[in-house]
Amino acid sequence: MSLYIKEVTSDFEDMEHLKKINDEAFPEEEHMPMEEMLEMVAENKLDISAVYDGDALVGFFAMVVHENIAFIFFLAVDENQRSKGYGSRTLSLIKEQYPDHQIVLDIESVDENADNLEQREARKQFYLKNGFNETNFNVAFKSMLMDVLCSSETLDEPNFRKLLSMMMENKKRTMRLMKKSK
Repeated sequence: MSLYIKEVTSDFEDMEHLKKINDEAFPEEEHMPMEEMLEMVAENKLDISAVYDGDALVGFFAMVVHENIAFIFFLAVDENQRSKGYGSRTLSLIKEQYPDHQIVLDIESVDENADNLEQREARKQFYLKNGFNETNFNVAFKSMLMDVLCSSETLDEPNFRKLLSMMMENKKRTMRLMKKSK
């Protein structure tokens, strides 16, 4: 497995495959069309990187960086390439790419009443296994409550709040950081 990354811009050569990965990876309430992500790239609010193994596009990640925070806005592996170590290796690439940053991400909260409870628990275990830590924060996005995980013991709350504010500036969507209720 020899992974490398390519920057994604509007003229990206494997755009149709990238869109397919994006469309298949996220449920409707979490999905953001690639065109909207590319608008954020043009506004210098988002960086998208495609992940390749040799000549094969296996996934992508989208990052928002502000000060010492690198926020994984999206991370997806091609559904035909899952459970082959690409997700873990991609997280390692992200950590290598942002060595002096706190890496932050959000996942669906593990809600006992959720239809996809097993998937949510598995996703959380995946990130914990890959060195991420639970924080005492949620992000409210649309009608969802997402758990915030980070690569450090403690979330840099002030800078993460600034990042969310900057990222959603002039957007129809909002993301709000909240302390978890006990």
